[in-house]
Amino acid sequence: MSVFCDFLKLAIPLRHSAAYSVGGQTTYDDKPGLCDRQWQVDLQKFSALTGISLRAMSVSFSDSGIPIFTGLTHRWESRPSSSASIGFRICQACPQSGLPARLEIQCSPATVAHIQNVLSNITTIEDASWIVLSSTAMALPLVFEHLDLDSIQVLRFDVTDSIVCENPAQAKQVLERMRRVSRGQRKALDGESTDSDVAQLSGYETSCYWGATSELHRGIAYLKGPELRKKIAKAHRFALKNPTSLVASQRLHVLSRPALLELADCMVRLEGRWLKRGVCDHLTRLGLTDEETPWDGRLSTLIDIERRYTAQSTDKEPKNLLSACWDYSWHPVLTALQGDEDLDICDLTAIEKAIFETRTPRQARPLLQFFRLLCQLGFDELSESSDYSRSTFYRRVNDLVKLGLSRAQLQQLDGSAERRIEAGVVIPIRQVLQVGRMTQYPAWFEPVDVETWVPFDPSVRRAVGAMVGPLPLPVSLVAREEGPSCDALPDVSSPRFEKRQKIMDPESRFTPSRVVVEPVQIGLDFMGPDHTKVRPVDPLSDFALAIGRARAAQVGEADALGIRRTLIDGSEFIPRIPRAQLQLVQ
Repeated sequence: MSVFCDFLKLAIPLRHSAAYSVGGQTTYDDKPGLCDRQWQVDLQKFSALTGISLRAMSVSFSDSGIPIFTGLTHRWESRPSSSASIGFRICQACPQSGLPARLEIQCSPATVAHIQNVLSNITTIEDASWIVLSSTAMALPLVFEHLDLDSIQVLRFDVTDSIVCENPAQAKQVLERMRRVSRGQRKALDGESTDSDVAQLSGYETSCYWGATSELHRGIAYLKGPELRKKIAKAHRFALKNPTSLVASQRLHVLSRPALLELADCMVRLEGRWLKRGVCDHLTRLGLTDEETPWDGRLSTLIDIERRYTAQSTDKEPKNLLSACWDYSWHPVLTALQGDEDLDICDLTAIEKAIFETRTPRQARPLLQFFRLLCQLGFDELSESSDYSRSTFYRRVNDLVKLGLSRAQLQQLDGSAERRIEAGVVIPIRQVLQVGRMTQYPAWFEPVDVETWVPFDPSVRRAVGAMVGPLPLPVSLVAREEGPSCDALPDVSSPRFEKRQKIMDPESRFTPSRVVVEPVQIGLDFMGPDHTKVRPVDPLSDFALAIGRARAAQVGEADALGIRRTLIDGSEFIPRIPRAQLQLVQ
């Protein structure tokens, strides 16, 4: 129930159009003959149509001074939509992977819908894809009309669940116990990698990785509390920069909830990052596809497979595709954590007694000698030594696991007394794994009804007074007055808004008589998808307090500089000490 989709990356092919399609490359499959013709995108023409920004490898100038750009590419760009941002980029066709010219988008469906991603009820790929695609249509309307929605490819999705511990200290102990666990193909990252980016991942104290370079699926475990606090700090900075934004105020309010922060501090987040090849193999492993006709990578096909798998659910055994992927990623690691809580690895006498009670003396003595060498040399060194063959070594390890020691405790040994003491720290891991996974949502959590969820444009969610604020307003909310003394307002309908810097200049003066604000703008209802519901203005509301904070910041800045300034509420501020006298004092 608590497994949800926290990340989704899609590749949406562009429709062929004479306005921006050029050339092509011929590709072949195993059969002789022409298979497909992949065309390329003229990024300069496509940018003129959609307004996306490009990056050039080099820039030169002609004799007449006209700039010439070569090597145009589109890097990852972020656009706000609803309660979060969506990352996107335009990619050329790739003959090696078979992907056509496309738009790649990635975001967290949970963050877009809930603002926070600690908890979510987005438990299917179908729900996650609807939230991502509808938000993309809102954020990129000019690009969206050129997309081929019938051929969307799924490149990656993340399945997420958490272990809820009793307190933050226990959460750290569980993470440290997991850090050195390796089981089968789940290899813990130890930092000994030739890839500097991968080796750097092992240096983080609040996270650990399994299969960081895998092309199938990757695992990451981390403490949710520190990550949430970083998001709160980022949201606070964004709210200070945008004091009139309702979205910024609501985001900071949601992330700063005491109940949410208390829950996150006790969480160990377990994420499984599934790539396209890994999903294809796992669907065959579940019996949903066969080797002759594997999954073709399309989103529509994956949704159809997910529906068929969910239809196999029973009252005793509910089935969910995301839960099946998560279980496959984390079952080996969680199994390695289980052991007898009453058996202390530091108590050699108790372990010797347990060995001789369950085995004959002839069988017990070699196992006891193996355990003593394991404590003396460490797990890694003994596994690589010539004292035991590979099969004998792991047979002895399995015997100790059956005795009650967890595999995680044994793998934590490195021959030092400090590490042995750390491995002997008693953690009620069995109880944590049994009751730690949430079976129901807290009372304060508000699930999102995906059927009725509608994305919104965050740029129109602003709270201002009866006068114009320091940020440009949407054209639909601005009524212009004609008159000789009224200068033309900037054209805010342009996506790029070229005169934004001029309006944001702190020395600029705003004349209140130039703009008439509709009453509905003061009472925008943040929770309404159509944002037309009017509510009474409360002077103690978050919106009014945001205006007060913005006004106080403007007063402090103007007073420190000794300059006159028109404030956000339209009033004129006169400093106590003019700038000329202030410079003499300094």
